[in-house]
Amino acid sequence: MKFRVSEWMEAYFKRRHGQWVSAHPYLVIALTFLATVLGGVGLMNFHWEANAIKLWIPSNSDFTKDFNYLWTNHPPEMRFHSVLFTTNTGENMLQPKYFRQARTTDDSGVFGMIFLMTMLFQMYEVDPATLDFETQLIHILNNQDRFTDGFVSYSHVARSFSDIASANIFTDVNMVVLGFAIVFIYVLIMLGNFDCVENRVFVSLAGLVAVFMALIASYGICCSLGFPFSPLHNFIPFLILGLGIDDMFVIMQAWNKFAEHRKDLSKVEKFGETLQKAGVSITVTSLTDFLAFAIGASTLLPALKSFCMYCGIGILITYVLQATWFVAWMSIDQDRIDSGRTLLCTSQNSVSAKHVSRCLKKVDKNLLQGGFDSYGKVLSRNLLVKVGILSLTAVILAFSIWNTWLLEQKFDPVWFLPKDSYLFQWFELKSQYYPSQGETVHVFMTDLDLPEEFPKIKSVAEAISSQQDIISHVDSWALQFTNYVSQFEDANLITSDTGLFQRRLTQFLFSPSGSKYRLLFHYSEPVQCGKPSPNISMSIFEFTHRLLEGPSEQIPAMNRIKAIIREANFSGHVFPFSKGYATWETDEVRSNQKGQLHAHYGQ
Repeated sequence: MKFRVSEWMEAYFKRRHGQWVSAHPYLVIALTFLATVLGGVGLMNFHWEANAIKLWIPSNSDFTKDFNYLWTNHPPEMRFHSVLFTTNTGENMLQPKYFRQARTTDDSGVFGMIFLMTMLFQMYEVDPATLDFETQLIHILNNQDRFTDGFVSYSHVARSFSDIASANIFTDVNMVVLGFAIVFIYVLIMLGNFDCVENRVFVSLAGLVAVFMALIASYGICCSLGFPFSPLHNFIPFLILGLGIDDMFVIMQAWNKFAEHRKDLSKVEKFGETLQKAGVSITVTSLTDFLAFAIGASTLLPALKSFCMYCGIGILITYVLQATWFVAWMSIDQDRIDSGRTLLCTSQNSVSAKHVSRCLKKVDKNLLQGGFDSYGKVLSRNLLVKVGILSLTAVILAFSIWNTWLLEQKFDPVWFLPKDSYLFQWFELKSQYYPSQGETVHVFMTDLDLPEEFPKIKSVAEAISSQQDIISHVDSWALQFTNYVSQFEDANLITSDTGLFQRRLTQFLFSPSGSKYRLLFHYSEPVQCGKPSPNISMSIFEFTHRLLEGPSEQIPAMNRIKAIIREANFSGHVFPFSKGYATWETDEVRSNQKGQLHAHYGQ
């Protein structure tokens, strides 16, 4: 006999699962509740993550590795804040009345004149005092009440992005509650009648509670596995709610169609018949959904991986709870209905309520069945309609394929900010009045053997400068230092004489042409004018890309720069670093995964 999985599943759900659950409902309820509590214990490890780097940049990417290296070995000495001033009247900003308002001061006189500039605050670590200061800074800069004549300020403080992203965790709670309420009313109407006996209040509540339990258990399990929670995860309750309600309707439909009116069967046998039909259906759909998210969890993007894990585990737990917890409560409620016990209403309203309920169901059933019946007849009998639908489908398919081919991949963390937030408005204003002229990149050079590797630094700067198609400007201390030394002796001499190199470097860094580079060095001890420079632990130079259009130009340009630095074969750690490179690397990962999928399914 040929073995069929579907036949085995039908036999299992009929003879074992359905009958056993309906025969032992209280035991099933207790076990599923205990399992949910155990799964929910993992919520003690709940971790909200709003750091865009940790969410959207792969942990094994160059950017993440370099970021962690810098934070560990050379933590930033400054946190950057910016404020933009404008008017909503369209008047010229260069007027005394606006300049006076731009002079922002609180009771402690923290700020002086601030006008379309970036502020720097020297802070060696993000300690609580720093964060408190930035909280006050945000409040002061965003306080529009003190302004008149249409004067407006828009701020971007270092902690702004994290604060706004973190605040989003509870923004959808009201919508989730509203969604559950609406679904409960609909389920209550469609699953039972509005009379005292045949209403399905407990069953409807049990199904929604099963969804809530699935969320608790899945969140707990994922938290135990170390997956963070991000703003993207706010969509999960709506997804799980929809799938859970779908399973409820499939089970109830099977009950109404195959078992409810079978007088020759006991209650346990009726539930066996019900699960024989519904169990296979909800198993197949749930496994299909789970596999889709399991494949998605293979991505290298941390936020997307976490989202898919939460969804996949939530779908499985929802499936299990609907097939156990919901069925058990349904069995208990059916005992009440079979015995004629009333629930939550008085008998005097039962006739009219039942009539309303049946009318609603009849209308719903007639509309759906009538509509699909007419639709099927038109399709099956009219050749012209068949040809038209097939032609339209072919056109839509071709259009979709063509536009999918033209689809561009791009990532920007700003998309995840609420459009009414002050930070999103800051980005909008900055993009409007100060559009990017190209991505500025800093090259960090650490633990090098100087002056022996100075020629390599100079060579890399020259090589980057020669990439005229992707580079608009290079500002390298090495090139300027070479020009400075050439005024006194052959610049090649400094590479073989450490003392000469250190003396000339100090002179250069305190000269008019080199003083701007002084802060781009980290020394073993403070540099002093007139003395040889101390050992250098890190130095920086920067360059600016030309304005590149999309990932198709940005990714090759970034990789070309990385290749130039890699081929120099430095003894220390040398790497390009830019916030723009973070998004470009994310685009590169997504492009690579898309290419792998095309290669896999194209075989």
